[in-house]
Amino acid sequence: MVPTLNALYRRLLHSGRIKGDANWRMYTYWLQHQTDRDGRGPRAGDMAAACGTTLNAAREALRRYRRGRVPQEYAAGLSPKSVKNIHVLLHKAFSDAVAWGYLRFNPAEHAVVPRAQRREQAPVRRVWTIEELGRWLAVASQDRFAGMWLLAATTGMRRSELAGVRLDMLDLNSGVLRVEDTRVVVAGRSHHSDGKTAAGRRGISLDTFTCAELAKLLDLLDKERAAFGSACPDHGLLMVNEEGRPLHRTPSPTGSTDSSTAPASRMSGCTTYDTPTPRWPWTSASTPR
Repeated sequence: MVPTLNALYRRLLHSGRIKGDANWRMYTYWLQHQTDRDGRGPRAGDMAAACGTTLNAAREALRRYRRGRVPQEYAAGLSPKSVKNIHVLLHKAFSDAVAWGYLRFNPAEHAVVPRAQRREQAPVRRVWTIEELGRWLAVASQDRFAGMWLLAATTGMRRSELAGVRLDMLDLNSGVLRVEDTRVVVAGRSHHSDGKTAAGRRGISLDTFTCAELAKLLDLLDKERAAFGSACPDHGLLMVNEEGRPLHRTPSPTGSTDSSTAPASRMSGCTTYDTPTPRWPWTSASTPR
């Protein structure tokens, strides 16, 4: 059985991935249909149907590709760490089989387990200077969600936390915001989540300038609700679009639904940093984490 286990581990390393790479499928489809619709590229609905993804996932993918973000194709095999996890599971199962008398010895004891490669040192994160942050906020202050951008810049709140802020969590008279719930994206759809730990639930003190911008947003929401009347959705959330709907992803301060800060960065003359982290890329310049 030891040679069989070794052969299994080698196969898992080379071709053990079963789940398909939807991002690479969408990128390949986008490359093949860039000339569609007089050079405007494929529609999100067509790409979602062809690649087996949700409409929101296809829309987000199109925005990434148009910004020049090229995905990396997944390898056909599993990582050494994943194969090692499988080995640990089999080792425990074979140990039980030995204890119950089904096997004479544990074959996993003598199997060759692939070693994980040593991780390279992570590059130093580049952040905006205070001057760049000020120029970016000057552009962001013209956006509908100016108060939200100030919250992100001065408190380091995550996008999911900002999108999950409820009206009853905000107390402008005391200048305090409670962080309790979040909104997360699952399978391309935005959902409410209360999975914050005790440490994650916290109160944040707000400065007078941020309170003033949030007060403007509250006044705007009141006017929009009055204009829409009973047709306006009532989610109890602070960060909603012009139709009163919760945010799927935090919009950029240019009026678009792009979750990147790149458009406003170009308008303000700031350097655009492409960061994969779920936190805002400029928070380190204003708030130590």
